[in-house]
Order: sequence, then C-alpha cells, then structure tokens
Amino acid sequence: MTRLKQKLQNYSMSDYYPFHMPGHKRNTSLMKMGNPYALDITEIDGFDNLHMANGILKQMMEEIASDYGARKSYLLINGSTSGILIGMAAATNHRDKVIMARNCHRAVYHGVYLNELRPVYLYPQEIKNWGISAPILAEDVDKALDENPDAKMVIITSPTYEGIVSDVGAIAKVVHQRKIPLMVDEAHGAHFGFYSYFPQNSITLDADIVIHSVHKTLPAFTQTALFHINDKFVDIKRVEQFFSMYQSSSPSYLLMMGIEESVNLIKTRVDLMEQWCRNLTWFSERANKLSHIRAFNDAKFLKDPSKIILSVRNTNMTGVQLYDRLREKYHLQMEAEYVDYVIAMTSMADTSEGFERLIDALEELDKEIIHKEGSGENYPVLPKLEQELIPYDADKRTGFLCDLNKSEGLISKEMAFLYPPGIPLIVPGEVISKDVLTIINCYKRKGLSIKGLSDYEANAIVVIGGKENG
Repeated sequence: MTRLKQKLQNYSMSDYYPFHMPGHKRNTSLMKMGNPYALDITEIDGFDNLHMANGILKQMMEEIASDYGARKSYLLINGSTSGILIGMAAATNHRDKVIMARNCHRAVYHGVYLNELRPVYLYPQEIKNWGISAPILAEDVDKALDENPDAKMVIITSPTYEGIVSDVGAIAKVVHQRKIPLMVDEAHGAHFGFYSYFPQNSITLDADIVIHSVHKTLPAFTQTALFHINDKFVDIKRVEQFFSMYQSSSPSYLLMMGIEESVNLIKTRVDLMEQWCRNLTWFSERANKLSHIRAFNDAKFLKDPSKIILSVRNTNMTGVQLYDRLREKYHLQMEAEYVDYVIAMTSMADTSEGFERLIDALEELDKEIIHKEGSGENYPVLPKLEQELIPYDADKRTGFLCDLNKSEGLISKEMAFLYPPGIPLIVPGEVISKDVLTIINCYKRKGLSIKGLSDYEANAIVVIGGKENG
C-alpha cells in the first residue's frame, strides 16, 4: 500500500471529528457509493461532454440553475478558483480597471495578474473585539465607482471565511447603475437560499456572476464548484470561451456526480436541513453560557450560522493553543486557527454527536481558562498599503531578496498571506509598511505560518525597490 493511501486510511479509521471542509464530513452512512474505480469514466457515448453539453450534463446544469435561480449554471471541477478566473476574464479586457474588496481570496488577485488588471481596493471595516472583517458597504462601493467611472467590474466576497454577509442586493443596485457587472465570490455559501435559517444566495439578489464551492458546505468531493450567471451585463459566449480554457479537458465524472448528489440532497432532504439547524441552535445556546470562550453572535451583522467562530481574546489562551488542545486532547479538527480565535465549519452531514463532542470539550476547557484583560492583539485586520504598481507590472520588475524586517518602504514583488483563508496581507506592487510587518511578526510569534513567500520561513521577501527607484 502506498504511503499516502495508508495515511488516509489510518486517519479515516480514527476518531478524529472533522469540523472542516469538505462538507461530506467523511459521513459514509449518508454519502454511499461503491468502489470509485468502477464509476470513473471518460467522455464515452451516452454520458455527454462538459465542454459541449447537450445531454445528461446539460440537463443537470439546467436543473441546478433552476434550483439556485440563475440564468445559467456551469459545473466546475477545478474548484472555485477556476470560476473566479473565468468570470474575471469574461467580464474584462486587458488592462481594465476593477473595483474589488481587499479581503478577496488570492484567486481574485491571480485573475488580476493574468489579465493585467488595475485594481482599486475596497477596505471593509473591522468588527471590533473580534479581529475579523465587517461586510462591504454599498455606500463604499458607490463612492469607489464615483471616483473610478472607468471601472469595468466590481468583485466582492460574501460570505467571508468567517461567515460575514454583505448586503449584496444593495451593492448590485449601485453597480448596475453604472451598467457593469457584479461578481460575488460566494464560495462558502453553496447552501444559501435552500432554507430560511440561512441567508439568500447572491444570484437571487441580482449579482451577475456567483461562484459556489460545493465541497465547502455541501457533501461533495473536494475541488467541486458551481458558476452561476445572470446575463444582463455579462456575455455568456465569453464565459463559455474561457470556461473551455480554465477547465480540464478531461473533467471527472465522479466529481460531477458528487455535485449532482449534493445539490439533490440539499433540496430534497428537508430532514437533514432541519437537523443541521437544530444542532446549530442547540450548540449556540450552550456556547453562550461559556464564561471565557466566546462564540460570535453579534446581531448587528448578518452571518452564516453554519460557521462557528470561537474566540479566546482577553484570556490566557491563544487561538493557536485552543486549536491545538481541541485537536490533540479531544480529536476535534477545526477548520482554521488564528491569533485569538478558531473556526469550525459545519454542514448537513454533521452529526449530533459531533456537536456534543465539541461543546463538551469547550465547556471543559472553559473551566481551565483565566480571564486576562487586554491580551488581544490590537492591529488592523487588513492594513492599508499604498499601491505603487499593478501586480503584473511588479512581477515583471527585477527583484532582490531582502530581510523582511528591513523591507519597510520597499515595493513587494511577492504575495504574503495566511492560508486559510488566502487573503493577501501584501500584494505585489504594494509598498511594505510598518503596520503589515508588525502583523506578520505577530502571526509568526503566535505560531501561524505565512504563505506565499519564496522564503518558506517568512524571514525574507523579494522586493523591487523604493518608490523613488521602483
């Protein structure tokens, strides 16, 4: 047996419970299938071709479009990343200007690079005492469009990785006044719109392009996603042109089957949806009684309740320590760890026993934690950096490796981010500031790993030079 197969099999037989994606949660009693090798085929007669769909796959996509309220929907087997790249390429031309939320996933920045786009950033406010980004405001989008009337597209992320939802309907209205498209990276909201407990999906709120990662919150295989479109401000022919470029020419029928199975489950198994919502409500009521560990429930913000944020700010424990304790002692694998909070992802495939294990562990840990006022780090979630060059132009300049702590005032040639969620702290072409260096050093001290730099230890960064000689 190969090493990876052995490791995967050993893990699958352990008692580790997954509060992380993919949304099937390895729940084999819910998601049943035979030997996958018996089902794995290529484009043979009778099974349609994703790139020229006119049979079973065409019917599947039409049904999914109807389920989500889209003009058209497409299966993505290269993940949401491919959908983001398709949407950006279809809606813009070379060197166009785009308005985009600064807390977009790095895939959006890759789209900016590939099309040599000129980004104008929307910075979300911060939710105080939590260290997470607030929604993008429609008035900020309106202002940015007034200041940049030549912008060709607006791109936001909703919900965010923490589940914070923007007012997409209001944003779509101000964007459409300029007769340009709104693209929403709704990767973490594939379950939206199927049950009143959760927010509406963005395609029904008049967004023009919406991307869903089916594997994040639905019980689908990793790497599966959906691309939805309303064709008012987007050319469907261009979408399909780039669809054939960014998707594999040999799409997996197993992955496409998983998408169909997941969407069918969420629209037909009302019992599973009700159980999921009951579990979330029950967990929230228990978590609200904790003394030191806080579960996010601020009613001022629209939030996806399926995302559980557990903060230990103002205690003697860090988010990294909470993450490690839950994993090592209780065999509960969280989705992500940060300076003073962790994220647990849930789905319709979660069990009541899983929720009970988590709350029991938290109640036990809560008794060990000591209040420590002022222990939280006070820095902006996304420090505002000056953009000296667009990412493409920065990449084409000659760079040199510089000690990270000596890089203040220099122009970065590299991207730096935490993964997950893959939101850049530094983007190529930005001037490195003291604030962002403080944040990165804080993350490193707390045991978080900075990704994206050629120096894997994040002690050095490739830079171009200062503003005067960049």
